[in-house]
Amino acid sequence: MNSYLKLFKVRISLLVTLTSAAAFVIASKGVSISLLTSSAGVFLLAAGASALNQVQENKIDAMMERTMARPIPSGEINVSTALSVSIAVMVAGLLFLLSVGLPPAAFGIMAVVWYNGFYTPLKKKSAFAAVRSYSAINRMGFSRRFNSRSKDCCYKFFCFSLAGSPFLDSHINILE
Repeated sequence: MNSYLKLFKVRISLLVTLTSAAAFVIASKGVSISLLTSSAGVFLLAAGASALNQVQENKIDAMMERTMARPIPSGEINVSTALSVSIAVMVAGLLFLLSVGLPPAAFGIMAVVWYNGFYTPLKKKSAFAAVRSYSAINRMGFSRRFNSRSKDCCYKFFCFSLAGSPFLDSHINILE
């Protein structure tokens, strides 16, 4: 079980969940049952993305002293199991977010695509990659506010989110 906790980077996933929950409470001006649902979705999505990141970097992790004790390079979990579990956990997270609304699920997909599709492969090549990681996940809680609003409002918020929040992102990257 401890291997899966390491695979999911539970501390970082919980921090991401906490920041999203705070944004949800601020945007909703209160607490509702949707807070639990969206928080579960954010946690599962962040945990799955972290696991997928370790699948993507398992060969490099095996060469670095700092990362060679991670579950995949150490042999505690094999690559195919880690990949299957990461996909299942991300799908579960997206289902939770879809139950809250389309905007949080869209930001969730955007966060995974950014983190695993851009940040992970590019972080070795460019400092730009570190500027934007996890920012979409941190906005999922806030995006709940726009479920009852117009599509135009959602579009504007999506464009605002693409601008990012480097201050928040850089503080989250410190914890990795």
